[in-house]
Formats: sequence, structure tokens, C-alpha cells
Amino acid sequence: TINGVEEDKYYGTEIAKPADPTPEAGYEFDKWVDENGDEVTFPVKVGTEDIVIKPVYTAIERTITYVYAGDVPAGLTVPDATTGIIGDTVVIPAVPTAEGYTASAWVVAGADAEGKVATSDVTVTTTWTINRFAVTFYADEAGTKVHATKEYAYGETIAYPDSNPAKEGHTF
Repeated sequence: TINGVEEDKYYGTEIAKPADPTPEAGYEFDKWVDENGDEVTFPVKVGTEDIVIKPVYTAIERTITYVYAGDVPAGLTVPDATTGIIGDTVVIPAVPTAEGYTASAWVVAGADAEGKVATSDVTVTTTWTINRFAVTFYADEAGTKVHATKEYAYGETIAYPDSNPAKEGHTF
């Protein structure tokens, strides 16, 4: 029996290597083995016992790499690369958080439309953006007259405006 197909062969005749079988998606043909799991070398000479020859398949693995892009906060560790077998669902970690920064949702490249490992390596990327804040300097105590507005990135030192506000009859 070769790959589930029984064929009568007579004592002393040789069995030639059959064509490699077509594996299921996500696997590749590796070798032929006998019922004990030993690799078969062709041609095989028929003896006095039945012979069982089976194919062995190997799962096709692809690398799944995680990437941080953009304004990446210091000290963050990117998740370690993993492997996946074609047809496996790509594992998407929770969107990371860091004070003063915003991470986008993970974007998956190289997977199929269903988020499964396809025929190439997969890259999973989140893009970081440093949060920015507006600081408004008012020219009056009531906070109704704007003197200057400046935008600052998280962690950036706030600087006073280039000029002082003016109010008739007062010194700043």
C-alpha cells in the first residue's frame, strides 16, 4: 500500500518511487516512510510481507514580526517575533499604551483577508504618535484675551511667548 493505494506486486519485483503527493494547504511533502516511520529509499524490493509506505508532510512556517513605527516611546519592548503555520490565525496583541503617546491599531501585512498566515512572512505594525497639547497664554486675568497659543509635544518644556502681553497703564 502506497499512500492508501493498494497494488499487487510479486515477490522480487521493485516498486519505483511514486510521484510526490499534493499536500493540503499549509504543508509540503517531506519524504516517504514505512509503517515503522523509517524513511524509504526507492526502489523497494517486494519481499514476503505486505509493505505499507506513507507520505510525511511538514507544516510550512512563516515568521510573524511585530514592529513599532513612528514616535516610539523610550523603553518600550516590541513583542518577540513568532512563527505561524499557513492557515493559522495571526495573533494580534492588545494595542500597547504609554503615557504621553498614542498607538494606532495594529496593521497586518502579509496575511490573507481573514487574518490568517498566507504564503509569505507577516508583519504586524503599530504606529506611535507623541501626544501634542496646545498651551494658551492669555493677556488678561479673566482669560478672555489671547496673547499667544503654542503647541507642545508631551514632555517638552513649555516656554514663555516671545513677547509680553500689553495692557494700557500696566507693566508685565
